[in-house]
Amino acid sequence: MDIKGLVTKAYDESTYILSRDVEKLNQEYPQDWFFYHDTAFMKDYIAKRRDSDLAFIQRALELDLDAEARPQTAADGQPQWVADEAKKFQQDYTAELISVQEQEGKALASVKITGADTDYGRLVPEFILKLEMEKENGQWRVMRVANVEEVFGPIVKGIEDYWDLQGWPVREEMRKKK
Repeated sequence: MDIKGLVTKAYDESTYILSRDVEKLNQEYPQDWFFYHDTAFMKDYIAKRRDSDLAFIQRALELDLDAEARPQTAADGQPQWVADEAKKFQQDYTAELISVQEQEGKALASVKITGADTDYGRLVPEFILKLEMEKENGQWRVMRVANVEEVFGPIVKGIEDYWDLQGWPVREEMRKKK
């Protein structure tokens, strides 16, 4: 599986949705300063950050998925924190392959992700992740997340609830100002 390519495609699709829907997100989550922008601002902001964001995500994945990986520099502090948080989520979620639809060397796998009855598991209790796959040298390879649009909203809500779970005071201060 080309994790870097998969992450890049999902990042590009989700940041497109973020830019397109930022004003709607502001209405849904007025306490989150990040959504206090317009589409033009978000497109520019994302374009400037894209490469560094993707490098950050890739490093966090390396620190999470490679048991031998260790932080090398001070810059690895935040990716290590994300990797540590990812491990907490992995403990509280299960994945179940529920279907595979195959057609002409391509397939669509549907994976049900279910959260446990824990603080982390309740952030996004359940969703279906659809993965487009192609057959390459007799092996199936995941090419992209096929339903980014569908899972975007529940995941954003989970992220917003995560800030509350962490008790980060900025959100509470924003609510008081409203």
